[in-house]
Amino acid sequence: MREVFGAQLPIRTYVREDSAAGIASFAYILLGGIDVDACDLGRLDSRPLATLAVAMTLAEEMLEHAVVYRMLQAPFAEQKFAPVLANNDLGRVRRVLDVGCGPGTNTKHFAHVDYLGIDFNERYIESARRRHGRDFIVADVRNYRSAPGDRFDFVLANSFLHHLNTEDVLGILSHMRSLLAEDGYFHTVELVMPPDRSIARLLAHWDRGDFARPLEEWRTIFTKLFEPVVFEFYPLTLMGTTLWHMVYFKGRARRD
Repeated sequence: MREVFGAQLPIRTYVREDSAAGIASFAYILLGGIDVDACDLGRLDSRPLATLAVAMTLAEEMLEHAVVYRMLQAPFAEQKFAPVLANNDLGRVRRVLDVGCGPGTNTKHFAHVDYLGIDFNERYIESARRRHGRDFIVADVRNYRSAPGDRFDFVLANSFLHHLNTEDVLGILSHMRSLLAEDGYFHTVELVMPPDRSIARLLAHWDRGDFARPLEEWRTIFTKLFEPVVFEFYPLTLMGTTLWHMVYFKGRARRD
């Protein structure tokens, strides 16, 4: 039992050792051991929502650790990256810049190419170096420079920009545009704020990033600096329930 907002709330814990352990652990931490259907989204003081708030707070603290981050991302990493794979032939990619790479979440997809991962979280970078043996640096991408001959034909920002206000997003996108080769493309996967009341909207509000945006706002931001090639809206689901709404954008640098 845990006291939340003056109420004693049951929080169930369990550990499993089968292949679903990652999903089970994620479902517990994210949903606080409660059924999705029990959440009364119209009552901000409902006990299920209070339990979920506790779980989200604990998850936020735990996500600073690379091992925990990888475990919680595991059930969704391939779902999240699926549109990138569906819309690109990675076998033709030459050089990748992975911005906000975390502990190397997507590094395995680029085993055949020149790859550089950037993140400002030292724990994530240390973990990525140990696990993948590739090039990773601790840095703010805005401070990274490359010579014209060393630019990238594939610049990726996976679930990174919703942590930043719009001014910072536009500044980072402008800098990433400058790192693209002439024939290069910018790719991003981002969290969408749904318009209607739902579990997905609730989880977007409680995400570590404070700037989940409506779909059309993302479109406006991306197209200021890039000519759109792909703009794809899709869900991330767990056991038949949509937990997040996402958008994949692929674009060429605007040169005007």
